[in-house]
Amino acid sequence: MSLMRFLSLKKTASTDGKSNQDPNKSPILESTDIGAINFSIHYDHFDNILTIKIIRAIKLPAMDITGTSDPYVKISLLPDKRPVLKTNVKRKNLNPIWNETFAFEGMQFYLKFLL
Repeated sequence: MSLMRFLSLKKTASTDGKSNQDPNKSPILESTDIGAINFSIHYDHFDNILTIKIIRAIKLPAMDITGTSDPYVKISLLPDKRPVLKTNVKRKNLNPIWNETFAFEGMQFYLKFLL
């Protein structure tokens, strides 16, 4: 089984800073686009190996004063969050290309991406 995706990334924050807001209403959430990541996942049922390829990211927000970022991707398997693996850091890059592959053997797990 294989999957290749381009996943849009969004950061959500609450904007309900008012103390007189009705407690029965849901807080107002504001979503900010923080780019997209392109990755592929392949699970080999016969050998019980999960292979994850981090391909690239696009339109990442600038996090440095210079208007760039030093992005990397962390990969952890849930529920115990170990092992944590990460890509190389791509210095001063808002559209990094990694093409890095990670393999996890002999586990049953859930997958979480943190960029």
